[in-house]
Amino acid sequence: MHRHEHVEFVTDVPWSTSEQVRRRLRLYFLLMGVCIALVALAWRWRGPRPMPRIER
Repeated sequence: MHRHEHVEFVTDVPWSTSEQVRRRLRLYFLLMGVCIALVALAWRWRGPRPMPRIER
């Protein structure tokens, strides 16, 4: 293949900054949603417990 016949593939082009930010935000919101779901499940499973009474 000669130098002038080299073909650039779409995969050779680096991602745009906005696309990287969008992907990072999507991952952030996914992780945040998982954490909120785990906290909600733990809260429902254990439930709020009353404070122990301190007798004097």
